[in-house]
Amino acid sequence: MQEVVVYATSFVLAFLPLLMAAFFLLFTKPRKLTEMHEDLRKLRTGDIIGASSPQFREKTTGSEQFPGAGAGADAPPGSPHSGNGSGTDDLDKLFTEYLSTFGLLAPAAILTMLYAAGYLLCDCYLFYTYFGRGGQTFFSADFLLASRPALYAFIGVYLFTLGTMVRRLYIADLNDNVFWGAINRLLLSVGLALAVMTEPTQQRFGGAIGFFALGFIANIVLESLLYRVIRSLNFNRSKQFKRDDVPLQMVRGINIWKEYRLEEEGIESVQNLATANLLELAVRTHYNIRTLIDWIDQSIVLSRFTDEQVDTMGKNAVNISAVDLAAASPDFMGNSQASDALANLLGIDKTLMANCLNNLCADNYVRQLWFEWQSGRGRMPAP
Repeated sequence: MQEVVVYATSFVLAFLPLLMAAFFLLFTKPRKLTEMHEDLRKLRTGDIIGASSPQFREKTTGSEQFPGAGAGADAPPGSPHSGNGSGTDDLDKLFTEYLSTFGLLAPAAILTMLYAAGYLLCDCYLFYTYFGRGGQTFFSADFLLASRPALYAFIGVYLFTLGTMVRRLYIADLNDNVFWGAINRLLLSVGLALAVMTEPTQQRFGGAIGFFALGFIANIVLESLLYRVIRSLNFNRSKQFKRDDVPLQMVRGINIWKEYRLEEEGIESVQNLATANLLELAVRTHYNIRTLIDWIDQSIVLSRFTDEQVDTMGKNAVNISAVDLAAASPDFMGNSQASDALANLLGIDKTLMANCLNNLCADNYVRQLWFEWQSGRGRMPAP
């Protein structure tokens, strides 16, 4: 009877990823799609207040200033404000592509099988150690005893990934990356446990607690091991490989957890975020469209100016916003007063600054952000 209870419990725990994926597809995904359609409806009908700067609102809300302006006028293709409703069509298409049934269930099924194998080994070890029977049905006694470090690592990584999946489920942010990431973390943690499971290393590693913690700090342990190997080999990286990417936490509103979430989608730096697809990020993450617009808007500025220049602008009440800078361009304002003042503030040639702001004004992606931030009212002048 005890064996039946243990095997049944392990079966349920192993199949939780597959059950979560099914629940998400049946209940959470339709709700998320409805909420995103509501966000687009608000943007299209102007339920949300416009951009932050007074000059921006004044320039973009009056249709009399730009003939043909209005909701959907000259909106970039695929934006929420395009007159043919392609924003909604694009959203439905992205949902079908990125949250497909097969795309979500396939990695969940692979993870479930790996969990089932791990729990089978755990159950056999449990029966052999504490009940003195049943443990050697599938594995030998020597194998069960030797696998203890890997079992501790397995339990640790299971708890870590389970907590991540549960949280992502209730915030409607479950996708295939969650399961592929769990598979990668499981293999990495168990692999590291196997690599350091010799007796002397086990003692230095902290015994069972150390192996259990592997599931939570696998990346840190791997980096530490690689650093030690590189140092022991006396290998120095060439300066030509030095990275100078601006970290995501330079964007206001992005902390370490949001940075980790964006990295799952391949957004590893400010430059990546500045060129990211807005609707794709909205579909694949749980952040609302307005938040993503603000982050991308800031990233464009951070990728075009130095850290010192951005810091100077912030200290002098200049909004770190590509949309606001585009609205201050000579081409849009009809004069260079704002551009000249910003050039003097940053110590940049006035002609170069004017050219930079004009380029932002003519940038198609900045124009799309402008439309979406302004709730579809008015339009920018033709580039």
